[in-house]
Amino acid sequence: MCVCQDHYYFFAADNIHRPDGMPVTQEVDQDLILNMYDIDPAVSRYFWHPSMGQGASSAVCPEEDPAKQAKWMTKASGIRDIFPDAAIHETMFEPCGYSMNGIEGEAYHTIHITPESHCSYASFETNANLASYSALTEKVVSTFRPGRFSLLFFADENCPINIESNRLESEQGESLQCLLEQSKVTHSCLNRAAGTAYSTHLNPRKDSYWAVEGYRNKCLSFHEFGPGYYVVLANYVKDDESNGGLSPQAGGAVWR
Repeated sequence: MCVCQDHYYFFAADNIHRPDGMPVTQEVDQDLILNMYDIDPAVSRYFWHPSMGQGASSAVCPEEDPAKQAKWMTKASGIRDIFPDAAIHETMFEPCGYSMNGIEGEAYHTIHITPESHCSYASFETNANLASYSALTEKVVSTFRPGRFSLLFFADENCPINIESNRLESEQGESLQCLLEQSKVTHSCLNRAAGTAYSTHLNPRKDSYWAVEGYRNKCLSFHEFGPGYYVVLANYVKDDESNGGLSPQAGGAVWR
């Protein structure tokens, strides 16, 4: 999807019958994936097995039971706060590493972590039934504080985020297609409320719609697989400038 630095092979399987080649009502899928690299050492130190001792690279776990040690990692690192009401099953590995799966209703989220300093990595994925992934993205990124990360977002035409964007379309002229158009450098998205088209040249709203506070966007890739199935890949690096990154535009960014 993106051929600069971090990039991915994305495979989509779809057994939904579309007799007229159009989106159908049972398409309700949406998913957010965050692949984070160069995790803040103050966070990655929680994911070393207690048998590694109290070295500089590990935090001190007060528990002796392995199951309780894994739960301690979940709470101490801030993972427990991402979905505080979810049922979580977590596992730690020796000498280091951590994986968890969480369920809340019909929604899942999963996290896998490799804390070694030369290759630290954390992945997050969820299909949470939310009308916006904006706050969730900020919460996950602020939990791990990576040096860089990639965001993969995909959604069907009738997913919860699109329901919210349909509401915005009636109020502000913003449909899901319009919001996803913000991933493009150029676009000609129609503002139905105003009856006008945005610029078909450089997209002045791309940066604000796809911003993550404290990070600078390096790459955006937009695709539509079949009618009504949208995929966006975005790569980010930490912004070390004093003014930080751009915050999402008010009322926008329901994609996340």
